[in-house]
Amino acid sequence: GKIICLGCTLKKEKQAKAQCSIYGHTNALLIEKIIDAQGKSIEEEKGKIYQFLHNDQSDKLVKDHSFVGKTFIITGKIYPEANILEVNFFKEKKRGGKVK
Repeated sequence: GKIICLGCTLKKEKQAKAQCSIYGHTNALLIEKIIDAQGKSIEEEKGKIYQFLHNDQSDKLVKDHSFVGKTFIITGKIYPEANILEVNFFKEKKRGGKVK
């Protein structure tokens, strides 16, 4: 999926009163494609936004604002009832489908 800043995105698209310049950016994941453990695509998840469960594996995804706008391949566990993604592994996907 694509990394977005949740505050900046909501401010731009929904006129939310986010103040990232004061309180900092919070990155989240905009789902472009999601595949379950059996390799089946879950179409109803496309376009949803998941925040990261903040831990050692996700710290850089949460905090690094230079990731915004970039696409990543992420493995982990989703908690749809909380719109949370627990990250096990991530890698940037470069243009043309290559993984960095």
